[in-house]
Amino acid sequence: MVATNSPFKDALRLWMALGLAQLLSLVRGFWVPHFLTPADYGLLGTILLIQSYSAYLHLGVLYALSREVPLEIARGNYDLAQSISRTAMTLNLILLIPLILGCVITALVIPDPQTSLIFIVLSMLIPLSRLEFYSDNQLKSHMRMGVISTASSLGAVISFAMIIPAVWLWGLPGALGAMLVSAIYPVLHKGLGGGLVAPGWDSKVARRVLGIGFPLFLLNFSGFLFLVADRTTILSILGKEALGYYTIGVVVAGFLTLIPVNLAFAFSPRILARYGKTNDPASLGDYLHKPYQGSAIISGLAAGGAVILLPTVLGNLLPVYLPGLGAAMVAAVAAVMIGVVSLPNEVLITLGRQKLMIPLKLVTLVLAAAGDWFVLTSGWGLVAVACINLIVYSAYTAWLTIWAERLTSSAHKGIWWRLLLTEARVLLPGALAALLLWGTSTALGNGLSDWLTLAIALPLWLALTLPWSLWLLRDGIRLLKGSEL
Repeated sequence: MVATNSPFKDALRLWMALGLAQLLSLVRGFWVPHFLTPADYGLLGTILLIQSYSAYLHLGVLYALSREVPLEIARGNYDLAQSISRTAMTLNLILLIPLILGCVITALVIPDPQTSLIFIVLSMLIPLSRLEFYSDNQLKSHMRMGVISTASSLGAVISFAMIIPAVWLWGLPGALGAMLVSAIYPVLHKGLGGGLVAPGWDSKVARRVLGIGFPLFLLNFSGFLFLVADRTTILSILGKEALGYYTIGVVVAGFLTLIPVNLAFAFSPRILARYGKTNDPASLGDYLHKPYQGSAIISGLAAGGAVILLPTVLGNLLPVYLPGLGAAMVAAVAAVMIGVVSLPNEVLITLGRQKLMIPLKLVTLVLAAAGDWFVLTSGWGLVAVACINLIVYSAYTAWLTIWAERLTSSAHKGIWWRLLLTEARVLLPGALAALLLWGTSTALGNGLSDWLTLAIALPLWLALTLPWSLWLLRDGIRLLKGSEL
């Protein structure tokens, strides 16, 4: 495992490639609803939710692969690293069998043709997604970020070019067919680039992979439930149409979360490699300073820009989805708040704290779900759900950051100040944007989505933030580029 690029360059390549993928997904997210009713768009969101749930049912095998291979390579145990990869592939294929059978049987017994079609597509889409996930973890373990970047960008272009005309011509069935066909290319590209290996078996390695992977599965699955608690609660209480409105914010949030998550993705194998060589928790402390602050700076500015633009973009391109505007604005900030905690999360997993992280994640899941249920049953609407997420995400980010800092730093002085600074860098640009939009709209007596509101609020936001933002942006990039990590 040789890192040919700096982590900043790897992260930048991922941002560009996956940013293109997410941008096309964002455009698609605004375009597809033109050809679907809110109910059908909500159904599409439900399908994606099922696919997302199924992606976690490898019982942690792929998480163990991603953690153990870089550690063993750093220790010089190359044969063991290869055995882990091959055994993980075998376990991954075995665990796919019940999912495929379950989808096929469901498709055969359900009388509704549309629902049957959905499960037929899922029976093929799920294994493709799982193989791509395996490839991502294998390539990440060997720091081959270039293959991931190229395959993701080209795959996104292919998917975009297929789904738009398909949904225009055939509606929801067309979207499903295009999703299935376009999912083939990234698997082939990443597989040929070294992401797929021949299956193999070693009983001792299999026990190790499952023993390490299952707690990581519980941690990540509880985290996934944590992130989709809002959508699940909205679907169960308000129905598919409300979920369709809320999904607009989910699309925007997914684009913004890409920034801090990709940075953590690029740093993850390096964190593991350093710990594999040193076996010293203090050696990981640097990752919580320069890269973490740089991630918070850039992510916060992106969230603020999204908040200032969202009302006009949504109001003029998709006015039927304006009921989801307020939630989308709050979700933009909440998304980067939960995204920036990815680096402390990687440090804690490297140090083997995944079992202790599970109860914390479950507590936050319960708090988020209970809060969502309370505000919805009280009639407070979608904006209140997004606000609950922002509050819970901020608390979770604070807890993990302090925990990771205390494990990796001998000098605890300044931890709380650094935490406050991190969260302020995430929250303030978006809060200022919302305040300016509200104030301008109130003064003019028009709507948030009015072009005149944007014409006044945007220059004000830039005037108040541009010198500060440019300095922060430069400082954030300097922190990332200057970190020899």
